[in-house]
Amino acid sequence: MYEAIEDPYCYAGTIVLKNIPGLRGPATLEQFDPKAFLAAMVASFQGDEQPLVDQIRGLIT
Repeated sequence: MYEAIEDPYCYAGTIVLKNIPGLRGPATLEQFDPKAFLAAMVASFQGDEQPLVDQIRGLIT
């Protein structure tokens, strides 16, 4: 796993973007709106999705 980088658009100590419903956990956010969650994750890698692909592969293998 990797450590979260402090980002003013994320809740402190997380990689969860600040959101209107106030959901703070990645799993809760994913259940709330899985398509938006995935789109935000892809966008956070700024065009280089390979780190995201590697993370997902690590979770399923």
